[in-house]
Amino acid sequence: QQQHQQHQQHQQQQHQQQQPKRKLVAEVPPAAPPGFRPTAGGVLFQHAVMNLPASAVQFLDAFRGAFDPASWAGRQLPLVHVYTFMKNETEADVIARVEAALGGKLDEPASIHTVRDVAPNKLMLCVTFRVPQGVAFAGRQPGQQQQQQQQEVQGPAAAAA
Repeated sequence: QQQHQQHQQHQQQQHQQQQPKRKLVAEVPPAAPPGFRPTAGGVLFQHAVMNLPASAVQFLDAFRGAFDPASWAGRQLPLVHVYTFMKNETEADVIARVEAALGGKLDEPASIHTVRDVAPNKLMLCVTFRVPQGVAFAGRQPGQQQQQQQQEVQGPAAAAA
């Protein structure tokens, strides 16, 4: 039996040595396809769904100053559907968390609906609101994004001129 076990171990070792070692590094695709240029003024969209209830609210700050006023002139800002948990809070507390994460007050009342009851005294909610103008355009001037994109396309020499 001992010889049999030794023989099996020897065969396994030989088999492992014969197989080429594989790299375990995954190739990361580029953030955007080669040659991709966003449209002037950015991407226009109607809805944003943030469906990670444990952490979605903390990412609402991404909307702050993210909109070009010239591109969004005459358009409604998008609706955000952010999923979150409510535990030992009121709906007003949840709205206060949303506004704190956004860095500004909502322009219109939010809609809140219960998605499901996940545990005793813990609900999953979906809070829906329109991105407030004060948040969307914070620190922005009309056409600022378009000017930045033109400078990127023309290169640093054009920006210095």
